[in-house]
Amino acid sequence: MHRSNNLLRYLAIAIAMLSTIDSSRLFGKPGQTPSDQENQIAQPNVDGSAQTGTTMPEASTETAEAVGSVSRSSDPPTASIPLGITPAGIQRHVTGKWATLAVNGVNRTDSDTEEMIVFTLGGDENNQVSRKVWIPAGARRQAWFPILIPEVPLDATQITGQFIQVTDTEDGETYQANRVGSPTSKRSLLLSPETDEQSAMMIDSIFDGEANEKEEKSLTEMIYAGFDSATNIQQDLGMPRFAAHFLPPTPNPLDSLDQLIIASDSLLNDTVGVARLRQWLNDGGRVWVMADKVSPRSVQALLGDSANFEVLDRVQLNNFTIETLDPFFRTVSLEEAWASETPVDFLRVMTDANDVHSQIDGWPSAFWIPSGKGEIIVTTLGHEGWMLNGQPTETYTALSSRFFIKRDQPADRAELVRKELNREIGYEIPERRLIAVVLGVHFLLTLAAGLYFARQKELHKLGLVLPASVILAVGILLVVGSTNTSAVPSTIAVGQVARAIPDTSQVAIDTTIAVYSQDPQELPLRTGPDTMIRPDSNWTSSETRRHQFTDDGVAEWKFLKQPPGKIQHLSGSTRKSSENPWQIQGQFDENGFVGRLNGLDVDAVSDAVVVSSSLPSMSITINSSKNELVGGQGQVLLPGQFYDGALLTEVQRKRQAFIRDLVGTDSTLRTREPTMLIWTDPIVDDIEFPQGFEKRGWTLVSCPINLLPPAAGQSFMIPPGFVHINPFRGDRGVSTLYNPENGQWIESMDRPASVDLSIELPAAVVPCKLTECNVSLHANTPGRVLSVYGYNKTTSEKVPVKEIANVPGLVQFTISDAEVMNLDAKGAFRITLEVSETEEEKENEGKDVDAYATSEPESQPGGLTDDSNSAIPWSIKYLHFNVKATAM
Repeated sequence: MHRSNNLLRYLAIAIAMLSTIDSSRLFGKPGQTPSDQENQIAQPNVDGSAQTGTTMPEASTETAEAVGSVSRSSDPPTASIPLGITPAGIQRHVTGKWATLAVNGVNRTDSDTEEMIVFTLGGDENNQVSRKVWIPAGARRQAWFPILIPEVPLDATQITGQFIQVTDTEDGETYQANRVGSPTSKRSLLLSPETDEQSAMMIDSIFDGEANEKEEKSLTEMIYAGFDSATNIQQDLGMPRFAAHFLPPTPNPLDSLDQLIIASDSLLNDTVGVARLRQWLNDGGRVWVMADKVSPRSVQALLGDSANFEVLDRVQLNNFTIETLDPFFRTVSLEEAWASETPVDFLRVMTDANDVHSQIDGWPSAFWIPSGKGEIIVTTLGHEGWMLNGQPTETYTALSSRFFIKRDQPADRAELVRKELNREIGYEIPERRLIAVVLGVHFLLTLAAGLYFARQKELHKLGLVLPASVILAVGILLVVGSTNTSAVPSTIAVGQVARAIPDTSQVAIDTTIAVYSQDPQELPLRTGPDTMIRPDSNWTSSETRRHQFTDDGVAEWKFLKQPPGKIQHLSGSTRKSSENPWQIQGQFDENGFVGRLNGLDVDAVSDAVVVSSSLPSMSITINSSKNELVGGQGQVLLPGQFYDGALLTEVQRKRQAFIRDLVGTDSTLRTREPTMLIWTDPIVDDIEFPQGFEKRGWTLVSCPINLLPPAAGQSFMIPPGFVHINPFRGDRGVSTLYNPENGQWIESMDRPASVDLSIELPAAVVPCKLTECNVSLHANTPGRVLSVYGYNKTTSEKVPVKEIANVPGLVQFTISDAEVMNLDAKGAFRITLEVSETEEEKENEGKDVDAYATSEPESQPGGLTDDSNSAIPWSIKYLHFNVKATAM
């Protein structure tokens, strides 16, 4: 494998690292006994090997001067409780991603102490990260802090950071020298190329003795075989392995990873680690759970409600045939035989997963479970069963090609949000009501004066009153405008895009903050353990700033200077669990959809709309007094619209433009299943802002909709925003005329065509009996006939439903034939749309069309050409179904 070709690479990195290690740390200082050396802290190097000591020192008085407000001394004191820094969690770092570092210390004294260490990375000494650590008397302590790896050249294999230990004194912060008297120490971090897929293994706890070394080797070789078959990485440094039984509790501890393979119960008792893992998974990560090596308790702790399978028993197989299933048609597309004298474990499980990758004797051997933007692959076959004669099976190769892929990068919403926030800060435009009142008073004053002078027959005096009234009105407007533009208050504006993860209690909030101050000042900003906020790269201050972390998880910005008269921005994210999950509990009644909002204050929400990637949007009426959200057939919106009504308020107009721009760049807001977008106040319970600023802002929340089944015998109506349309594989195969991913039809066709469609109802209403189906079809078929057919469920015969010639635009009709609307087991019925030939096409049928088309057209008077025999284009804009039914 290509990993064996990197010996020189490993050797170069090792030499570079050894060159920075103080020899006294390796061989001991003069007069130091071996027992003294053993009492030092054992810390891992970046390559995972053990390193004795806490620092990689390099004397530099210039660096000490650059570290914030740390004072210098000609004879710096030696640290009584020396601290050291090592990588933690994923000990492989990627430029532009978050990493976690560990702070280690041993307190051999009889009193508790609190120490602080300041770290800078990549030579950027103005951007500091500090960690305060409380160490009890006679205790060893390890703490963590996150750090963002800066941009580095693509060929860089490591990045160097430096740290200094400081102490708070009456005169400020004073640095403490390390063991060799240097104020600073160095630490090198290993880098992986940003373009490579980053995978990690969590398998250590299942291999405790030497007897299991053979099985460990077999498992890792199997994992690498799949990785190598799916990737084309030329300089693979090997997958990191978790050496600890927990994840660091920092935000984004898995940010650099694309995939994680779990084959142990090491995270079983790490509740914080499980929460962080779920957050990473829901943000687009991929997890491979080897169910034959992970206990059901761990699976339940990790997957929660997503664990949609139950283990029935465990068997051992010496030979079997594994069948790979086609993901679209659920038919067997590949069969492979496997046999060995050594049996392989196989779990027989029951699952309701819709995406089964492969099976053995009808029992799933691998299946996918969606989770937010991420995916989980669960395998029930032992790792030996995926290899044959030392090579991955074709089934395993296909599975690996889907698992080992780079994680989708989150959409960059910050620029769009910044533009909206900048409009929140600045002078205020006078309200239209005030201007209308001033002009109205001017008009009434002029009218009254005119009537009075007309009665007095002194109308010429109106020439004096009119200019005076104009001057008065203009003066009032000038005063109002001057007042609004001359005093812009110090303002903090917050814009957020929040997403509730379906079937979980987790929420993901991306926050952008715009800050404006009239006077220069320091900007203290505190956040909780679930939130990370950082200044944007365009923050203009060149002074030192420090992000300080403490044991209680609170992070605080120090020395963050805000210049006067300039808008500056910060960005960040919050990943947390909500005690009351954000969701819409809804169902259908005779008028359409009716729902209830959970987890958010219904009195603070406004402008709700149901959206989907392929279905029409639907505006929602909010009745806050009843906590009721209502949407019916008349509230279906045209493409590109997100609010109902011809006349929108200024706020709604801005919000519609923002959503239109946002959904164009961020697919997570429009998923296949309908979700509800709601505007509400900023959600900043984990952020503490400085005093003296005017607060403004908004949050756009994406809430999943949990549909409840109707009561038996209840009549209800399903609006088009909840009725899916999917291509159906008919006798002619699957038509490409309609794209079910985005709900778009081909813009224009110039020949006859037909498309078979499956009209699917929400699973919550099945079983039910359809009583009526109202169809809204917007098409343009000049010179052609558009025919709609249904299918008799008993005979499967095609049944004419509607025939329309020369469709001019929007047409509406009703399907009421009960036989045509019979639902299958998935809650769907089938229709076919056919667009006929034109009369000219029928006349030219059988002719040499290509030869005819290449002939020169005959010129007509006025420079026109005779194109009467050319094809006439047609198109379909949208097709909506409004279904009425009765629950069974």
